[in-house]
Amino acid sequence: MRRFAALFPAATAAMSFLVLIPSWADRKMQVQAETSLAEVRVESVEFSSISPDDIVVEVRVSARAKAAAVVHTLVFEGVTIDGIRVHVPPVMGPIHLRAGESINDLPQIHAVVTYKELETLEPLRRAVREGHASLHGEVHAQLELSVFQKLALMASSAWVTLPVDQRIAIDLPGGTLGRAAAFATLLAAEPVWIAGQAAREWRQNQSALAARVRSEMSARLVALETRYELKTKQGEHVSMSSRSLGFVTGDGKVVAPGEAAEPWSFDDSLAQALDRGEVTMNDSSYDLLATPMGDGLGERKTYSLQRHELRIVRKPGGGEIGIAASARNRYRVRFRNSDSNAALCEIPALKGSGNSVELARASTESSWRPAAVVRLERSGSRTEPTLWLTEARWDEGRYHIKDVVDSAAIGSPLWMENGVVGLLQDESSAAEINGVLKNLR
Repeated sequence: MRRFAALFPAATAAMSFLVLIPSWADRKMQVQAETSLAEVRVESVEFSSISPDDIVVEVRVSARAKAAAVVHTLVFEGVTIDGIRVHVPPVMGPIHLRAGESINDLPQIHAVVTYKELETLEPLRRAVREGHASLHGEVHAQLELSVFQKLALMASSAWVTLPVDQRIAIDLPGGTLGRAAAFATLLAAEPVWIAGQAAREWRQNQSALAARVRSEMSARLVALETRYELKTKQGEHVSMSSRSLGFVTGDGKVVAPGEAAEPWSFDDSLAQALDRGEVTMNDSSYDLLATPMGDGLGERKTYSLQRHELRIVRKPGGGEIGIAASARNRYRVRFRNSDSNAALCEIPALKGSGNSVELARASTESSWRPAAVVRLERSGSRTEPTLWLTEARWDEGRYHIKDVVDSAAIGSPLWMENGVVGLLQDESSAAEINGVLKNLR
Protein backbone atom coordinates (compact mmCIF):
# COMPACT_ATOMS: atom_id res chain seq x y z
CA MET A 1 0.00 0.00 0.00
CA ARG A 2 2.82 2.39 0.90
CA ARG A 3 4.46 2.16 -2.50
CA PHE A 4 1.24 3.23 -4.23
CA ALA A 5 0.87 6.24 -1.94
CA ALA A 6 4.38 7.24 -2.98
CA LEU A 7 3.65 6.65 -6.66
CA PHE A 8 0.37 8.54 -6.62
CA PRO A 9 0.51 11.27 -3.96
CA ALA A 10 -2.69 12.88 -5.22
CA ALA A 11 -4.60 9.74 -4.28
CA THR A 12 -3.23 9.33 -0.74
CA ALA A 13 -6.00 11.22 1.07
CA ALA A 14 -8.73 9.54 -0.92
CA MET A 15 -7.38 6.09 -0.02
CA SER A 16 -7.65 6.39 3.76
CA PHE A 17 -10.54 3.94 3.89
CA LEU A 18 -8.65 1.19 2.08
CA VAL A 19 -7.12 -0.14 5.28
CA LEU A 20 -10.56 -1.52 6.09
CA ILE A 21 -10.61 -3.76 3.04
CA PRO A 22 -8.82 -7.12 2.79
CA SER A 23 -6.03 -7.18 0.22
CA TRP A 24 -7.15 -10.30 -1.65
CA ALA A 25 -8.15 -9.69 -5.26
CA ASP A 26 -11.78 -10.19 -6.08
CA ARG A 27 -14.48 -8.37 -7.91
CA LYS A 28 -16.68 -8.37 -4.82
CA MET A 29 -14.75 -7.46 -1.71
CA GLN A 30 -16.50 -7.55 1.63
CA VAL A 31 -15.59 -6.28 5.07
CA GLN A 32 -16.70 -8.12 8.19
CA ALA A 33 -19.10 -6.43 10.57
CA GLU A 34 -16.48 -5.53 13.18
CA THR A 35 -14.49 -3.47 10.64
CA SER A 36 -17.37 -2.20 8.54
CA LEU A 37 -17.46 1.13 6.79
CA ALA A 38 -20.37 2.47 8.85
CA GLU A 39 -23.04 1.59 11.36
CA VAL A 40 -26.49 1.60 9.77
CA ARG A 41 -29.66 2.08 11.78
CA VAL A 42 -33.32 2.13 10.78
CA GLU A 43 -34.78 5.18 12.52
CA SER A 44 -38.43 4.61 11.67
CA VAL A 45 -40.77 2.31 9.77
CA GLU A 46 -44.22 3.50 8.80
CA PHE A 47 -46.97 1.48 7.13
CA SER A 48 -48.06 4.45 5.05
CA SER A 49 -50.64 2.73 2.85
CA ILE A 50 -52.51 -0.52 3.45
CA SER A 51 -54.57 -1.94 0.60
CA PRO A 52 -56.19 -5.32 -0.13
CA ASP A 53 -53.06 -6.28 -2.16
CA ASP A 54 -50.01 -4.87 -0.40
CA ILE A 55 -48.54 -2.48 2.14
CA VAL A 56 -46.33 0.46 1.25
CA VAL A 57 -43.60 0.86 3.85
CA GLU A 58 -41.70 4.11 4.40
CA VAL A 59 -38.27 3.43 5.89
CA ARG A 60 -35.96 6.12 7.22
CA VAL A 61 -32.30 5.13 7.62
CA SER A 62 -29.36 6.84 9.28
CA ALA A 63 -25.69 5.90 9.44
CA ARG A 64 -22.51 6.84 11.22
CA ALA A 65 -19.37 6.62 9.12
CA LYS A 66 -16.24 4.93 10.46
CA ALA A 67 -14.08 6.00 7.52
CA ALA A 68 -14.07 8.49 4.66
CA ALA A 69 -15.41 7.13 1.39
CA VAL A 70 -17.83 7.75 -1.44
CA VAL A 71 -20.63 5.20 -1.78
CA HIS A 72 -21.95 4.55 -5.28
CA THR A 73 -24.95 2.36 -4.38
CA LEU A 74 -26.65 0.85 -1.35
CA VAL A 75 -28.27 -2.54 -2.06
CA PHE A 76 -30.57 -4.13 0.54
CA GLU A 77 -30.58 -7.92 0.80
CA GLY A 78 -32.76 -10.33 2.77
CA VAL A 79 -34.74 -7.60 4.55
CA THR A 80 -37.50 -9.05 6.75
CA ILE A 81 -39.92 -7.54 9.26
CA ASP A 82 -40.95 -10.28 11.71
CA GLY A 83 -39.96 -12.83 9.07
CA ILE A 84 -41.92 -11.10 6.28
CA ARG A 85 -39.87 -10.39 3.18
CA VAL A 86 -39.82 -6.71 2.20
CA HIS A 87 -38.85 -5.55 -1.29
CA VAL A 88 -36.47 -2.65 -0.67
CA PRO A 89 -35.18 -0.75 -3.73
CA PRO A 90 -31.51 0.31 -3.90
CA VAL A 91 -30.39 3.79 -2.93
CA MET A 92 -28.27 5.45 -5.59
CA GLY A 93 -25.37 7.73 -4.65
CA PRO A 94 -23.05 9.36 -4.57
CA ILE A 95 -23.18 9.37 -0.77
CA HIS A 96 -20.18 11.08 0.82
CA LEU A 97 -19.01 9.61 4.12
CA ARG A 98 -16.77 11.46 6.56
CA ALA A 99 -15.10 9.56 9.36
CA GLY A 100 -16.90 9.91 12.68
CA GLU A 101 -19.81 11.92 11.28
CA SER A 102 -23.47 10.95 11.28
CA ILE A 103 -25.40 10.79 8.02
CA ASN A 104 -29.00 11.76 8.64
CA ASP A 105 -30.06 12.98 5.21
CA LEU A 106 -30.26 9.64 3.40
CA PRO A 107 -33.36 9.56 1.19
CA GLN A 108 -36.50 7.97 2.61
CA ILE A 109 -36.95 4.47 1.19
CA HIS A 110 -40.28 3.35 -0.24
CA ALA A 111 -40.57 -0.43 0.16
CA VAL A 112 -43.44 -2.85 -0.54
CA VAL A 113 -44.80 -5.92 1.24
CA THR A 114 -46.80 -8.03 -1.24
CA TYR A 115 -49.52 -10.26 0.25
CA LYS A 116 -49.37 -12.86 -2.53
CA GLU A 117 -45.94 -14.01 -1.32
CA LEU A 118 -47.24 -14.79 2.16
CA GLU A 119 -48.87 -17.96 3.44
CA THR A 120 -50.78 -15.92 6.03
CA LEU A 121 -51.31 -12.25 6.87
CA GLU A 122 -51.09 -12.87 10.63
CA PRO A 123 -47.50 -11.52 11.00
CA LEU A 124 -48.62 -8.23 9.43
CA ARG A 125 -51.67 -8.03 11.69
CA ARG A 126 -49.47 -8.72 14.72
CA ALA A 127 -47.05 -5.93 13.77
CA VAL A 128 -49.96 -3.50 13.34
CA ARG A 129 -51.62 -4.63 16.57
CA GLU A 130 -48.49 -4.58 18.75
CA GLY A 131 -46.82 -1.58 17.12
CA HIS A 132 -43.33 -3.08 16.93
CA ALA A 133 -41.42 -5.82 15.11
CA SER A 134 -37.96 -7.30 14.54
CA LEU A 135 -36.08 -6.13 11.47
CA HIS A 136 -33.22 -8.11 9.92
CA GLY A 137 -31.20 -7.78 6.76
CA GLU A 138 -27.96 -6.66 5.18
CA VAL A 139 -26.94 -3.52 3.34
CA HIS A 140 -24.28 -3.86 0.64
CA ALA A 141 -22.42 -0.61 0.01
CA GLN A 142 -20.56 -0.35 -3.28
CA LEU A 143 -17.64 2.08 -2.99
CA GLU A 144 -16.55 4.43 -5.74
CA LEU A 145 -12.87 3.77 -6.46
CA SER A 146 -10.47 5.88 -8.45
CA VAL A 147 -8.11 4.20 -10.90
CA PHE A 148 -5.32 4.48 -8.31
CA GLN A 149 -7.42 2.78 -5.65
CA LYS A 150 -8.32 0.01 -8.08
CA LEU A 151 -4.67 -0.59 -8.80
CA ALA A 152 -3.83 -0.61 -5.10
CA LEU A 153 -6.63 -3.06 -4.32
CA MET A 154 -6.05 -5.14 -7.46
CA ALA A 155 -9.80 -5.14 -8.08
CA SER A 156 -12.33 -3.22 -10.12
CA SER A 157 -14.81 -2.57 -7.30
CA ALA A 158 -15.20 -2.93 -3.56
CA TRP A 159 -18.25 -3.89 -1.53
CA VAL A 160 -18.79 -3.50 2.19
CA THR A 161 -21.49 -5.49 4.01
CA LEU A 162 -23.35 -3.69 6.83
CA PRO A 163 -25.66 -5.83 9.01
CA VAL A 164 -29.03 -4.54 10.26
CA ASP A 165 -30.61 -6.35 13.23
CA GLN A 166 -32.87 -4.39 15.57
CA ARG A 167 -36.27 -4.05 17.18
CA ILE A 168 -38.27 -1.27 15.55
CA ALA A 169 -41.50 0.64 16.17
CA ILE A 170 -44.21 0.31 13.49
CA ASP A 171 -45.95 3.65 12.94
CA LEU A 172 -49.22 4.23 11.12
CA PRO A 173 -50.77 7.54 10.02
CA GLY A 174 -53.84 8.48 12.05
CA GLY A 175 -52.71 7.26 15.46
CA THR A 176 -55.02 4.84 17.28
CA LEU A 177 -57.83 5.20 14.75
CA GLY A 178 -55.40 4.62 11.89
CA ARG A 179 -54.07 1.48 13.56
CA ALA A 180 -57.60 0.14 14.03
CA ALA A 181 -58.49 0.87 10.40
CA ALA A 182 -55.30 -0.83 9.18
CA PHE A 183 -56.01 -3.92 11.28
CA ALA A 184 -59.55 -4.09 9.89
CA THR A 185 -58.23 -3.82 6.31
CA LEU A 186 -55.80 -6.69 6.87
CA LEU A 187 -58.50 -8.78 8.53
CA ALA A 188 -60.81 -8.28 5.59
CA ALA A 189 -58.09 -8.82 2.98
CA GLU A 190 -57.14 -12.39 3.92
CA PRO A 191 -60.23 -14.34 2.79
CA VAL A 192 -60.38 -12.34 -0.43
CA TRP A 193 -56.68 -12.96 -1.02
CA ILE A 194 -56.90 -16.67 -0.22
CA ALA A 195 -59.75 -17.07 -2.68
CA GLY A 196 -57.88 -15.31 -5.43
CA GLN A 197 -56.69 -17.65 -8.19
CA ALA A 198 -53.89 -15.25 -9.19
CA ALA A 199 -52.27 -15.37 -5.75
CA ARG A 200 -52.40 -19.18 -5.59
CA GLU A 201 -50.96 -19.48 -9.09
CA TRP A 202 -48.17 -17.01 -8.27
CA ARG A 203 -47.10 -18.94 -5.17
CA GLN A 204 -47.24 -22.26 -7.00
CA ASN A 205 -45.13 -20.88 -9.86
CA GLN A 206 -42.59 -19.39 -7.47
CA SER A 207 -42.25 -22.65 -5.51
CA ALA A 208 -41.90 -24.72 -8.68
CA LEU A 209 -39.35 -22.30 -10.12
CA ALA A 210 -37.25 -22.36 -6.93
CA ALA A 211 -37.19 -26.16 -6.94
CA ARG A 212 -36.23 -26.25 -10.60
CA VAL A 213 -33.39 -23.76 -10.30
CA ARG A 214 -31.98 -25.49 -7.22
CA SER A 215 -31.88 -28.77 -9.12
CA GLU A 216 -30.22 -27.27 -12.20
CA MET A 217 -27.96 -24.45 -11.14
CA SER A 218 -24.81 -26.20 -9.91
CA ALA A 219 -24.42 -28.52 -12.90
CA ARG A 220 -24.96 -25.72 -15.43
CA LEU A 221 -23.02 -22.84 -13.90
CA VAL A 222 -19.40 -21.89 -14.52
CA ALA A 223 -17.43 -19.56 -12.25
CA LEU A 224 -15.16 -17.28 -14.29
CA GLU A 225 -12.08 -15.36 -13.23
CA THR A 226 -10.25 -12.96 -15.51
CA ARG A 227 -6.62 -12.19 -14.66
CA TYR A 228 -4.49 -9.54 -16.32
CA GLU A 229 -1.64 -7.22 -15.51
CA LEU A 230 -1.34 -3.47 -15.89
CA LYS A 231 1.88 -1.51 -16.04
CA THR A 232 2.10 2.07 -14.78
CA LYS A 233 4.25 4.82 -16.26
CA GLN A 234 6.56 4.39 -13.28
CA GLY A 235 7.19 0.76 -14.28
CA GLU A 236 5.09 -0.87 -11.56
CA HIS A 237 3.29 -4.08 -12.54
CA VAL A 238 -0.14 -4.52 -10.93
CA SER A 239 -2.08 -7.79 -11.11
CA MET A 240 -5.83 -7.37 -11.59
CA SER A 241 -8.64 -9.87 -11.11
CA SER A 242 -12.33 -9.85 -11.99
CA ARG A 243 -15.00 -12.50 -11.32
CA SER A 244 -18.30 -13.31 -12.98
CA LEU A 245 -20.57 -16.17 -13.95
CA GLY A 246 -21.31 -18.07 -17.14
CA PHE A 247 -23.49 -21.03 -18.02
CA VAL A 248 -23.30 -24.05 -20.29
CA THR A 249 -25.59 -23.96 -23.33
CA GLY A 250 -24.56 -27.33 -24.78
CA ASP A 251 -21.69 -29.09 -26.56
CA GLY A 252 -19.08 -27.51 -24.31
CA LYS A 253 -20.19 -23.95 -25.10
CA VAL A 254 -20.33 -21.40 -22.26
CA VAL A 255 -22.15 -18.07 -22.51
CA ALA A 256 -20.87 -15.24 -20.32
CA PRO A 257 -20.93 -11.45 -20.24
CA GLY A 258 -18.42 -9.82 -22.59
CA GLU A 259 -17.09 -8.21 -19.43
CA ALA A 260 -15.67 -11.59 -18.43
CA ALA A 261 -13.39 -11.45 -21.49
CA GLU A 262 -12.48 -7.75 -21.28
CA PRO A 263 -13.31 -6.31 -17.83
CA TRP A 264 -11.17 -3.20 -18.38
CA SER A 265 -13.39 -2.14 -21.31
CA PHE A 266 -16.42 -1.86 -19.01
CA ASP A 267 -14.66 0.05 -16.22
CA ASP A 268 -14.86 3.79 -16.79
CA SER A 269 -11.76 4.82 -14.82
CA LEU A 270 -9.59 2.01 -16.25
CA ALA A 271 -10.80 2.76 -19.78
CA GLN A 272 -9.76 6.40 -19.32
CA ALA A 273 -6.40 5.47 -17.81
CA LEU A 274 -5.62 3.08 -20.68
CA ASP A 275 -6.67 5.64 -23.27
CA ARG A 276 -4.46 8.34 -21.70
CA GLY A 277 -1.52 5.97 -21.44
CA GLU A 278 -1.38 6.22 -17.64
CA VAL A 279 -1.36 2.42 -17.61
CA THR A 280 -0.73 -0.17 -20.34
CA MET A 281 -1.80 -3.78 -20.70
CA ASN A 282 0.65 -6.66 -20.40
CA ASP A 283 -0.93 -8.96 -23.00
CA SER A 284 1.13 -12.00 -21.99
CA SER A 285 -0.39 -11.91 -18.48
CA TYR A 286 -3.99 -12.25 -19.68
CA ASP A 287 -5.81 -15.43 -18.67
CA LEU A 288 -9.43 -16.53 -18.38
CA LEU A 289 -10.15 -19.29 -15.87
CA ALA A 290 -13.39 -21.30 -15.93
CA THR A 291 -14.51 -23.60 -13.10
CA PRO A 292 -17.73 -25.60 -13.64
CA MET A 293 -19.67 -25.81 -10.38
CA GLY A 294 -20.57 -29.48 -10.93
CA ASP A 295 -22.69 -31.18 -8.28
CA GLY A 296 -21.00 -29.39 -5.40
CA LEU A 297 -19.09 -32.52 -4.32
CA GLY A 298 -15.41 -33.34 -4.68
CA GLU A 299 -12.71 -31.35 -6.41
CA ARG A 300 -13.60 -28.97 -9.22
CA LYS A 301 -11.41 -28.68 -12.27
CA THR A 302 -10.41 -25.23 -13.51
CA TYR A 303 -9.81 -24.72 -17.23
CA SER A 304 -7.34 -22.08 -18.41
CA LEU A 305 -7.14 -20.03 -21.59
CA GLN A 306 -3.35 -19.86 -21.27
CA ARG A 307 -3.13 -23.65 -20.98
CA HIS A 308 -5.31 -23.97 -24.11
CA GLU A 309 -8.02 -25.78 -22.12
CA LEU A 310 -10.63 -23.32 -23.27
CA ARG A 311 -10.95 -20.80 -26.06
CA ILE A 312 -12.95 -17.64 -26.65
CA VAL A 313 -15.07 -18.38 -29.71
CA ARG A 314 -16.57 -14.92 -30.08
CA LYS A 315 -16.68 -11.64 -28.16
CA PRO A 316 -18.58 -8.89 -30.01
CA GLY A 317 -16.82 -5.55 -29.89
CA GLY A 318 -18.33 -2.11 -30.04
CA GLY A 319 -18.50 0.52 -27.37
CA GLU A 320 -19.49 4.09 -26.76
CA ILE A 321 -17.50 7.30 -26.72
CA GLY A 322 -17.06 8.73 -23.24
CA ILE A 323 -15.91 12.24 -22.44
CA ALA A 324 -13.99 12.89 -19.23
CA ALA A 325 -15.55 15.88 -17.49
CA SER A 326 -12.25 17.10 -16.04
CA ALA A 327 -9.97 16.85 -19.08
CA ARG A 328 -12.64 16.74 -21.82
CA ASN A 329 -10.74 13.98 -23.59
CA ARG A 330 -12.57 11.20 -25.44
CA TYR A 331 -12.12 7.52 -24.71
CA ARG A 332 -13.89 4.29 -25.62
CA VAL A 333 -15.93 2.50 -22.97
CA ARG A 334 -18.47 -0.34 -23.14
CA PHE A 335 -21.84 -0.45 -21.37
CA ARG A 336 -23.07 -3.46 -19.45
CA ASN A 337 -26.76 -3.24 -20.35
CA SER A 338 -26.26 -4.00 -24.04
CA ASP A 339 -26.84 -7.11 -26.16
CA SER A 340 -23.21 -6.84 -27.27
CA ASN A 341 -22.08 -7.46 -23.68
CA ALA A 342 -21.71 -11.20 -24.22
CA ALA A 343 -19.01 -13.72 -25.04
CA LEU A 344 -19.02 -17.33 -26.16
CA CYS A 345 -16.36 -19.70 -24.86
CA GLU A 346 -15.73 -23.36 -25.55
CA ILE A 347 -14.39 -25.95 -23.12
CA PRO A 348 -13.68 -29.13 -25.15
CA ALA A 349 -13.63 -31.28 -22.01
CA LEU A 350 -17.32 -30.47 -21.40
CA LYS A 351 -18.50 -31.74 -24.79
CA GLY A 352 -21.01 -34.52 -24.40
CA SER A 353 -21.55 -33.85 -20.70
CA GLY A 354 -25.26 -33.15 -21.24
CA ASN A 355 -25.14 -30.30 -18.72
CA SER A 356 -26.85 -27.41 -20.45
CA VAL A 357 -29.57 -25.02 -19.40
CA GLU A 358 -32.99 -25.25 -20.99
CA LEU A 359 -33.53 -22.13 -23.04
CA ALA A 360 -36.99 -20.61 -23.33
CA ARG A 361 -38.60 -18.30 -25.82
CA ALA A 362 -38.65 -14.64 -24.89
CA SER A 363 -41.58 -13.68 -22.69
CA THR A 364 -42.79 -10.21 -23.55
CA GLU A 365 -45.08 -10.14 -20.51
CA SER A 366 -45.02 -6.60 -19.13
CA SER A 367 -46.35 -7.62 -15.72
CA TRP A 368 -44.07 -8.93 -12.98
CA ARG A 369 -43.67 -12.71 -13.02
CA PRO A 370 -41.68 -15.08 -10.74
CA ALA A 371 -38.02 -15.23 -11.70
CA ALA A 372 -34.69 -16.35 -10.27
CA VAL A 373 -30.99 -15.72 -10.66
CA VAL A 374 -28.01 -17.08 -8.73
CA ARG A 375 -25.13 -15.46 -6.89
CA LEU A 376 -21.71 -16.90 -6.18
CA GLU A 377 -20.83 -16.77 -2.49
CA ARG A 378 -17.65 -17.81 -0.75
CA SER A 379 -18.05 -20.67 1.72
CA GLY A 380 -14.66 -21.25 3.31
CA SER A 381 -12.24 -22.07 0.52
CA ARG A 382 -15.04 -22.87 -1.96
CA THR A 383 -17.39 -20.75 -3.99
CA GLU A 384 -21.01 -21.90 -4.00
CA PRO A 385 -24.06 -20.76 -5.99
CA THR A 386 -27.03 -19.46 -3.98
CA LEU A 387 -30.57 -18.87 -5.18
CA TRP A 388 -31.96 -15.33 -5.48
CA LEU A 389 -35.75 -15.32 -5.95
CA THR A 390 -37.22 -12.20 -7.50
CA GLU A 391 -39.66 -11.11 -10.21
CA ALA A 392 -38.95 -10.01 -13.76
CA ARG A 393 -40.76 -8.30 -16.59
CA TRP A 394 -40.09 -7.32 -20.20
CA ASP A 395 -39.61 -3.62 -20.79
CA GLU A 396 -38.04 -1.78 -23.74
CA GLY A 397 -36.33 -4.87 -25.14
CA ARG A 398 -34.79 -6.13 -21.88
CA TYR A 399 -35.72 -8.08 -18.79
CA HIS A 400 -35.75 -6.06 -15.59
CA ILE A 401 -35.64 -7.71 -12.17
CA LYS A 402 -37.52 -6.25 -9.23
CA ASP A 403 -34.96 -7.05 -6.52
CA VAL A 404 -31.61 -5.54 -7.45
CA VAL A 405 -28.70 -7.90 -6.80
CA ASP A 406 -24.99 -7.20 -6.39
CA SER A 407 -22.13 -7.97 -8.76
CA ALA A 408 -21.81 -11.57 -7.47
CA ALA A 409 -24.73 -12.46 -9.78
CA ILE A 410 -23.52 -10.87 -13.03
CA GLY A 411 -23.44 -13.51 -15.75
CA SER A 412 -26.17 -15.60 -14.12
CA PRO A 413 -28.94 -17.12 -16.21
CA LEU A 414 -32.34 -15.49 -15.66
CA TRP A 415 -34.86 -18.26 -15.09
CA MET A 416 -38.61 -17.86 -15.56
CA GLU A 417 -41.44 -20.40 -15.80
CA ASN A 418 -40.34 -22.08 -19.04
CA GLY A 419 -36.57 -22.01 -18.62
CA VAL A 420 -33.71 -19.57 -19.06
CA VAL A 421 -34.81 -16.38 -20.81
CA GLY A 422 -31.88 -14.03 -20.24
CA LEU A 423 -28.24 -13.32 -19.39
CA LEU A 424 -27.88 -11.03 -16.37
CA GLN A 425 -25.48 -8.26 -17.40
CA ASP A 426 -25.76 -5.80 -14.52
CA GLU A 427 -27.37 -5.61 -11.10
CA SER A 428 -30.91 -5.08 -12.39
CA SER A 429 -31.36 -6.26 -15.99
CA ALA A 430 -30.71 -9.05 -18.47
CA ALA A 431 -30.45 -9.40 -22.23
CA GLU A 432 -32.82 -11.84 -23.96
CA ILE A 433 -30.83 -15.06 -24.34
CA ASN A 434 -31.86 -16.03 -27.87
CA GLY A 435 -30.87 -12.59 -29.16
CA VAL A 436 -27.53 -12.92 -27.36
CA LEU A 437 -26.86 -16.32 -28.92
CA LYS A 438 -27.80 -14.99 -32.36
CA ASN A 439 -25.22 -12.23 -31.99
CA LEU A 440 -22.61 -14.79 -30.97
CA ARG A 441 -22.97 -17.01 -34.05
